[in-house]
Amino acid sequence: MMKQDTIHIHDLSIGYRTKNDTKLVASHIQARIYSGELTCLLGANGVGKSTLLRTLSAFQPKLEGEIASWDVMWIAIRTRN
Repeated sequence: MMKQDTIHIHDLSIGYRTKNDTKLVASHIQARIYSGELTCLLGANGVGKSTLLRTLSAFQPKLEGEIASWDVMWIAIRTRN
């Protein structure tokens, strides 16, 4: 049986925008998350795990890149930059 992408992340940059600056937390993130598999997000304190999860769930806007999610068809998740 062929794996099906559930989430596809391409060249994603995450971080925070303030009035005067942008704090880049992580950049050039590439990933494919497959249906039916267990996926873990591991890393040291302060490397952007929570920021990535907030960005993937659209609670926080991405800085750059693309997040696509599989529903009935590929849908690009767009957030205001």
